[in-house]
Amino acid sequence: MGEYPTRRAVLLGAGALGVGTLGAVRVLDRGYPRVALLGETVAFDGTGGRRLIAAAELPALGPSSRCLTTAPARVRAAERDFLAALPAWTRTGPHQSLLESALLDLWVLGEDLPAPVAGWAPKWRYIWPRDAAHVAAAHAALGDIDRALAPLAFLAARQESSGWFEPRYDPWTGRAPDGRAHQLDATAWVLWAAGRLVALAPGEADRIEAVTGPMVRRSAGLLAHLLATQDLPPATPDYWEVSTPVLTLGTAASVLAGVRAAYGLGRVWGDAALADRSGAAAERLRVALSRTFEPAGWPREIDGRAVDAAVAFLAPPYAADPPPASVGAALDRYRRTAARPAGGLAPGADWKRDGISWTPETLILAQAYAHLGRAQDAGALLDWVAAHRTRAGSIPEKVLYDGTPAAVAPLAWSAALAVTTIARLRGV
Repeated sequence: MGEYPTRRAVLLGAGALGVGTLGAVRVLDRGYPRVALLGETVAFDGTGGRRLIAAAELPALGPSSRCLTTAPARVRAAERDFLAALPAWTRTGPHQSLLESALLDLWVLGEDLPAPVAGWAPKWRYIWPRDAAHVAAAHAALGDIDRALAPLAFLAARQESSGWFEPRYDPWTGRAPDGRAHQLDATAWVLWAAGRLVALAPGEADRIEAVTGPMVRRSAGLLAHLLATQDLPPATPDYWEVSTPVLTLGTAASVLAGVRAAYGLGRVWGDAALADRSGAAAERLRVALSRTFEPAGWPREIDGRAVDAAVAFLAPPYAADPPPASVGAALDRYRRTAARPAGGLAPGADWKRDGISWTPETLILAQAYAHLGRAQDAGALLDWVAAHRTRAGSIPEKVLYDGTPAAVAPLAWSAALAVTTIARLRGV
């Protein structure tokens, strides 16, 4: 993601959530940019490969499908098998159309790949640990542990011995496509995802340990080491995908979610050393965050004031317990101050005034509200996302000031968040 508005940022380029410039960008009469929609969706075509689908091709898209009618029989059968295996809770209920399209989008971005890619436009055709962790959680909510474990197995095979990950990976080579700086939240997100899988599928705890155990222990070891000499993690780029000289809540809160997950995994797996070390690190970090970020209302930057979507990382499902009341107040302040003309949210209150709403951040807030028992607020945000999909039903990354879908569609993170939010509202 890369359109950071403050003077501090140094743009890193394309990220898990987007790029600063998408082809030709026109300026509208109100001064807002017009960002292109790169495709109505992604679908398998007659070659058996995926491609972006333009509006003119929609009549050739199968009903409730991410396969063109020319797609090979084996691919169409794989899609049918995926849909047939979905649990009963996915069959009917509020936001059904949004759920069905999100499920199809998860399938098309992951089928026959070692792990799901963030999107299919070239600059998104990579595996980000952050996106992959959320897709794993979505498949776990669906009861599909095979698909839930696949992205974690891919990442486990590529983790550095130090516990760090590359910010993103090419799904075919398994290598980083560039030399961008490490992002500590990647290590935290894989811990959280492993913990989430165990929470959603406790009967599979041994299998999850077999696949993720070494990765979990390396990751937990890195985070505990970094927190051993100081109570706060170092500053690294977070989900905004920009360099920053100061610690952000996006990094700090995800690290807290990670070490808390590692503590829980240690207890479930009977690993006292993992539980004790991670539990101590989590408590030190919790106290430090209460001392540094909380007095200012949980801002994005440790020395800032403006709030961003990362405040949701302090709420369930990233935290096992209900957060302090100050977190709920910060969520509502984020909703007010980051609101954009079309009705969605920018990544943060101090994001550039370009009129653009971002669906991942809007859905992060919806997920938090759902887990905090605020079903009406969560439902309203889901309604907004549902109303601003592409003509194929896919959730776009961005929505322009006038409600037009823009940038890449679908986006794996948004699809996963839609699934987990609706799952929570349906009691999963």
